Amino acid sequence: MKNILKRPFLLIFLIIVIVNISYALIYNIKPAVDAEAYDEIALNIVNHGQYRANLTTPIEMDGSITRIGPGYEYFLAGNYMIFGRHLWIVWSIQAILFAFTILMLGSITLLLFPEINKKIVYVTMILFGIIIDIIQLNGMLMTESLFLFTLALCLYYFSNIYENNKWYSWIILGILLGTLTLIRPTGLIIFIFLSAVTLFKYKKKGLLYITLIGLMFVIVQLPWVIRNYNIFGKIIFHTTADGMNLLSGNYPGNHGEFNANFPLFKELKEKYSYPINFNSAAKSWYRNFVIEHPIQATGVLVEKAIVLFSLAKTSGFWFHYFGKYDQLATILLSILQNFIILTCILVFLLTSLGKIKNRNINKKEIFILLTFLILIATPILTVIANRHRLPLTIMSLPIIVWSANYLIANYRTQYKKILLAILIIIISTSIDVYLQFDKFKSRLQRVDKIEQNA
Repeated sequence: MKNILKRPFLLIFLIIVIVNISYALIYNIKPAVDAEAYDEIALNIVNHGQYRANLTTPIEMDGSITRIGPGYEYFLAGNYMIFGRHLWIVWSIQAILFAFTILMLGSITLLLFPEINKKIVYVTMILFGIIIDIIQLNGMLMTESLFLFTLALCLYYFSNIYENNKWYSWIILGILLGTLTLIRPTGLIIFIFLSAVTLFKYKKKGLLYITLIGLMFVIVQLPWVIRNYNIFGKIIFHTTADGMNLLSGNYPGNHGEFNANFPLFKELKEKYSYPINFNSAAKSWYRNFVIEHPIQATGVLVEKAIVLFSLAKTSGFWFHYFGKYDQLATILLSILQNFIILTCILVFLLTSLGKIKNRNINKKEIFILLTFLILIATPILTVIANRHRLPLTIMSLPIIVWSANYLIANYRTQYKKILLAILIIIISTSIDVYLQFDKFKSRLQRVDKIEQNA
């Protein structure tokens, strides 16, 4: 906490908030697609006390259960209850949450690597605070801001828990992890990871801490699970979005992007009109696919692991821009920012592999390496679009600081790693564009066709 209260951190906080709020107010993005669905659910919570997307259809067929949640929808509903439905207030709160996210990650970085030049940390924090991919989402009704904030809070609290190792600290961590999982199911992976680290750190005593974490995690999840069981007659810990993502993200020919426009998806959708049944059928297909075609299923995962480092997966292709020039500028900025981040990530990975081989990697480097590997699990297993890659991107701030410091100190001997990292990115991007050329082409055409907003 002491780092967060320092003057440079407060200045960076103001820069991030001003940039993010300014973007949101300038473009004044109207809710559409996922954002529109979150808005509708939040309004129904406020006005009718029901977690519903549509009040006219039977609740068993309601589409709200297919949306990531329910944490973000209740976050929106809370804002509407307190302030009314003023979207600029939500955008402002999301900008503030994101600024705190960067501050916490900066503080974690200084805790992990106190010897690193603080100026490198500050510059990196500013770079991450103005990543255009997340700035766009902060100016919309999307889950990313709240999820990233809560994820960073969990890691920040965990990194500081050793200084105040009280029994109630683990209870608080369990509540945070339970809340994180209600926002996005990725939180379950973080819960397992931090529990494993706790057990490794504290051995037998760690079992007590894990019990406290797990108990609070379950208590936080319980009301939502009971609600779903009463409606659907099945235990659902989050939503039914996992089935859709597993089917779409792993169906051969979709190349990891979400796509509902292929024969099997349409067939299952027509056959199973109830979301809960479609979800079961989709997960059943994936399970059978892995068992019956293990080589092909592995090939799909390898393909997604490769295109994870593609620069073609930019969030610049949105619908709200005033003209093709500002959208094109956004795309180029996104490519540049992602290029810097992905290059540093790859340098870190290449260096870590060398250190593991030589057995001279330290515990802190192992921790951030494992955190990175945990965060790539969700997009590689499900959908690998840029939105799903953002937790990995933002949480890599300590990695970027480490890599920047390492390269500055060893640039004469480590330039080959930079060239290799750039080559990997070029190959990854080329493969991604080749596999999805029609989609990539249609996105570029959208830039050319964009019209002045009313």
